[in-house]
Amino acid sequence: MGEKLHSMLGVEIPRFEPLFYLKEGNLLLGTKNKAELQVFCTPGHSPGSVCFYWPENKILITGDVVFYGSIGRTDFSGGSLSLLKRSIDRLSQLDVECLVPGHSTEFGDIVKGKPNVERNFQAVKLYL
Repeated sequence: MGEKLHSMLGVEIPRFEPLFYLKEGNLLLGTKNKAELQVFCTPGHSPGSVCFYWPENKILITGDVVFYGSIGRTDFSGGSLSLLKRSIDRLSQLDVECLVPGHSTEFGDIVKGKPNVERNFQAVKLYL
């Protein structure tokens, strides 16, 4: 998909080899002050989308799946509104006090406080 997009824009696609691929499950970071994140496969915005949950601090990093007051686009190749709905339904069940999207939207960025996160999930589900 990336190759098609780059060729449409007339840009050469950079070539690289990943060191490893993430899969759903636990991800241990660090050696001294270790942090354990949970990796969730969250297709919908894109087929390989993942989100990270840090249960110890109740932080959810959503990338382009969920924003403050909005959801990720599904109109690119590989996007799926039904898969995005399932991913968001699953993420909304987590105990989250801080939702960190991939970037800001016109509405805002980080959602802080459990009641605000819950309200945000309720609001974005209206898009689905």
